Amino acid sequence: NTSRRVLISGILKDLGKCLDEDKLEKIARSPQTSNPLFLSSLLKELCVCATYTSLDELLKSYLAAETVGDLFNLILLRWEDDYEFNSFTKDGTPRKFLVRDVLVSLCLSSRGMTEAELEAAHVVTSAMLTPLLSAAGDSLF
Repeated sequence: NTSRRVLISGILKDLGKCLDEDKLEKIARSPQTSNPLFLSSLLKELCVCATYTSLDELLKSYLAAETVGDLFNLILLRWEDDYEFNSFTKDGTPRKFLVRDVLVSLCLSSRGMTEAELEAAHVVTSAMLTPLLSAAGDSLF
């Protein structure tokens, strides 16, 4: 538990963030955070979307996820909430399922896709696609 606390503090410090002892302990004691992918994904997600007022609720929600798959389902739901609101194609048509369609394209491509290729394939602007790709970051690799 102590080594996990040190690891969590170090990761957060590298990201320019910190947590109070209570929250740090809550994360360190959660059995799911013994999985490095779960822990790194949780911390990154908290850094990206948590605010002072939302941190307790987000932490409770994310730590309720029992597996990495459950955690990623919650993360994908947040992406859909954040990046599909007010999504439109280049011609102004409302765009549904942007997150799903982009992730499916990336999964099905044999060599990955550039941002320009994704924009062309899904008829969206860089302004709509870049925030999603930025949030996804290394989760896509």
